[in-house]
Amino acid sequence: MLEEKLKLILSKQIGVDSTLISMSDLIVDDLGADSLDIVEIIMDVENEFKIKIHDNEYQDADTVQKIADLIRSKIEK
Repeated sequence: MLEEKLKLILSKQIGVDSTLISMSDLIVDDLGADSLDIVEIIMDVENEFKIKIHDNEYQDADTVQKIADLIRSKIEK
């Protein structure tokens, strides 16, 4: 499932147990990611889901759910 894969990517990058990650969590404020973490998360997401996310596309993706929605929109194209 997309959400579980995303949570595993976040868990690996940020060091938070994937079972504690909620879809409503804010990537920076709740999970503690910094700008480098975000870049690496996006790269991992692109590799895992075989998609390309441009810089301007993830600027507003501040929650786990918004990243999942972005991934889904890319997969469905």
